Amino acid sequence: MKLRRLVPFAFLPILASPLDSREPLSSFFTPSSNVVELSDESNVKYSEKAVGNFLHVYLGLKREIPFCQYGYLQGEKIFVYDVNMPIMLSSRDRGTEFIKFICQKDRNYVGMVHNHYDENPCKLSNEDNRRFGSDKLAKIETIVCKTYPDSGIVELKTKVK
Repeated sequence: MKLRRLVPFAFLPILASPLDSREPLSSFFTPSSNVVELSDESNVKYSEKAVGNFLHVYLGLKREIPFCQYGYLQGEKIFVYDVNMPIMLSSRDRGTEFIKFICQKDRNYVGMVHNHYDENPCKLSNEDNRRFGSDKLAKIETIVCKTYPDSGIVELKTKVK
């Protein structure tokens, strides 16, 4: 994968849910400058809500924490508008156990996101690749590499099927 910078997305309106709107969901995503995407997957866009969760949850975290990613496809682009924590069974510095089925029950599930707390925070592990490859519903697998809360920047690496 090549390294590249991704532009994040601003405010998701509180008064109207994107899924209930008759307007195309892409209109809810306005470019801003909070996300640095460290892969060549320029067709994945994240909402301000998702970026905000990444900034706060993954700050200085010394264990892996997964989130389900919810979004939609529009042409060649994937828009991630929300993330939600699955039922956790355990969380360690080099792995986590969770119930992915809970994520997959939602029709807007597009994949998983998690962090790594080790010497390779931006590299998908063999287990990550195996899980992603066997997940027939997942379109993306994302790693949160680093967060910079003072500047509001999140570094991500995303793999797309």
